[in-house]
Formats: sequence, structure tokens, C-alpha cells
Amino acid sequence: SRLTRYPVDSYKAQLVLLVQKEVDPGEGQAIEGDREFEPVPIVATVRSSLSDLRVSSTSPGDGGGDVLAADFDLERPRTVVAFAIALMALAWLLALGCVALAWGVLVQAREIPFWCWGFYAGVLFALPQLRNGLPGSPPFGSLIDWSIYYWALGMVGVSLLALILAGNLALRTAVSDRQPDDPAATTDESGGAAPTR
Repeated sequence: SRLTRYPVDSYKAQLVLLVQKEVDPGEGQAIEGDREFEPVPIVATVRSSLSDLRVSSTSPGDGGGDVLAADFDLERPRTVVAFAIALMALAWLLALGCVALAWGVLVQAREIPFWCWGFYAGVLFALPQLRNGLPGSPPFGSLIDWSIYYWALGMVGVSLLALILAGNLALRTAVSDRQPDDPAATTDESGGAAPTR
């Protein structure tokens, strides 16, 4: 597996430990040819110090005491997976809320609420913090990014830009309605020029 598959990444590892000592030909005797080695019986205890992964181990068989072999399975704890999925759901809900707000203003011609600007700014700053708060600090470009965070940031950004554009157009329309281009419209009913600002 790879770390970029966070939070559903899992790994397999194998540890093989063999300790040997050189065969002593005897005191005062020269070593002829290649040196010879013999295995040393070992007993070892293996412990995991990983905090982000749950480690389980199995022994493939009895090596006769000369070789220590162990197979390890490493995976994310269920609580970490559940927490990551909950943050993904929260990011989706925030992004969909921003899209629904923009939809109500742009399509249903509702007035832009004054609080929406702070809401959008808060969501834009909150999404990266939600992602960085994931346990294990997954690298950028992980599965979790492509499944939600890039999409959520894109939806919130496009919605905010659409609202800014709609607000700008509404202000321009309001200003042009208050200041007509027709000079004849600036005269009052008595024929005199209407006061201008």
C-alpha cells in the first residue's frame, strides 16, 4: 500500500533476524580458506512504537531457535478511519452549504445576506485546518484530498466569486437606476432643471 491511500492504507512487513558467530578454529591455529560462521540461538521480543498504525504480528513457523521471523500487518485504527470519514462528511456539508447559499442568491434572486461574507471566509480558512487536523498527517495529493478537499475548496471558491460578481452587478444596477442617462429626465414638472447632487 501507499501513504497516499490514507485513511484506508494498510501495509505488510516481515522481520527476519539471524545472528551468527565466526567459528573459532582453536587457539593458535590459522584460519584456512574462507571463514566459517555458525548460527547463535536467539530469543527476542518485538514491540511496536508506532502511534498512527495498529500493528499485529504472526510467526510463520518455528525456525529452530536460530532464526527469528515475524510477519507484521499494519493498518489505521478504526477510530482514525471513522474520524477521517467524519471530517470528510463535514467538509462536504460545508461546501454544499456554500453552494446552496449561492444558488439561492443567483437562481432564486434572493438578497445577499450580510453574514454570508464572513461565512465564506470562515469556511475557506476552516477547510485546510480540518484537513491538517487529520491524525497521521497524510501527504498532499492523497486519496482524501482528491475525494473531498480539492472539490470542496473549488466549490466554495467558485460560489464566493459568483456572489462577488452578482453583488457587483447589483450595485452597478442600483447606481445606474438612481442616475439616469437621459438629460430630459433631470427637469422637474415646472420646466426648471431638477437639483443635482
